[in-house]
Amino acid sequence: MPIAFDCACGRHFSVGDAFAGKRTKCPSCNAPLTVPVPETTPPEPSHAEDEAYRALLESPDPEPVTTDYSARTAPQTDEDGRPKNASPIGKPLSTKKAAKFTKPSAEERAERKERKRREGRPYDPERPRKVLYMIGGVLMIVGGGALCFFSINEGISIRGGVFGFMLAFGGVGTFFQGVTGDFSDDA
Repeated sequence: MPIAFDCACGRHFSVGDAFAGKRTKCPSCNAPLTVPVPETTPPEPSHAEDEAYRALLESPDPEPVTTDYSARTAPQTDEDGRPKNASPIGKPLSTKKAAKFTKPSAEERAERKERKRREGRPYDPERPRKVLYMIGGVLMIVGGGALCFFSINEGISIRGGVFGFMLAFGGVGTFFQGVTGDFSDDA
């Protein structure tokens, strides 16, 4: 609902509710104006609310629930009032935990190293060959792709593009031969 108000110079204004309480200037006389805040009346409470409130006032108060938690949470005590099973100095540290923080000897370090070597991956005599094939395959893919791209892009010759494609294709085969370790076609 728009808010209507007048300036001292007689000009009439009508603005939206969002401008209530904002300051502005009259375009005719440049006088500072404040948009009035419309008075709102509180809505009348409905009959259902009145009945619910009346029923709440007339209902009897529930009896308070008291629960004694102290019997369940208090520690068991002896006749002196001290908790049972309490030690004045605490539990002694085990030697296993104390030994955990000492520096291992050279013998223990060698034993750990040997155990890691045994538990690690088994020795593969073909591993260097596999790595070499994978590196060679990646180089063939990159070189063949570059040769194919630049030969076709620069318009040098179609043979260079075909050779680059075949080199990259052979590189894919070489790479996967290194991954699988299948060297059956090698003499």
